[in-house]
Amino acid sequence: VYKDGRAAITSKVPPESRVDVAHAHPGFTIIATNGVALADRNPKSLHPRTAFGLSGDGRYLYLLALDGRQPGYSLGANLGDLCDILLPAGASEVLNMDGGGSTSLILFDAQSGKPRMLNRHRGGGMRTVALNLGITFAPEGTDPANR
Repeated sequence: VYKDGRAAITSKVPPESRVDVAHAHPGFTIIATNGVALADRNPKSLHPRTAFGLSGDGRYLYLLALDGRQPGYSLGANLGDLCDILLPAGASEVLNMDGGGSTSLILFDAQSGKPRMLNRHRGGGMRTVALNLGITFAPEGTDPANR
């Protein structure tokens, strides 16, 4: 995410543009670009997955947490499956994140005043991970450069 509020999914930020970056989050592999899936569809690669998608105009960010390794509930997805979900939803670029047992999607529930997990972990517990992403929203009309 750039200081002016623009967002991008990219494999490289040119050195001259790095001073304009406000936030960066690493991922594993870009699996779709310009609306075209680049990912494999290996049926043996079913795992819990986490992915980010970005609309072509950079206005919408899509977050996907998909459970897996739970027979009778969810077996997981391969990378092609992530594209099959995010591209029709409106994403043009898709980034595969660290999935597996660390896949979690949590929403702050304003009604209860507590965070609530939206997906279901195998074994019921969360895994401690070193890198997390938290997103907050500024009031509409707020200049992203002044946050």
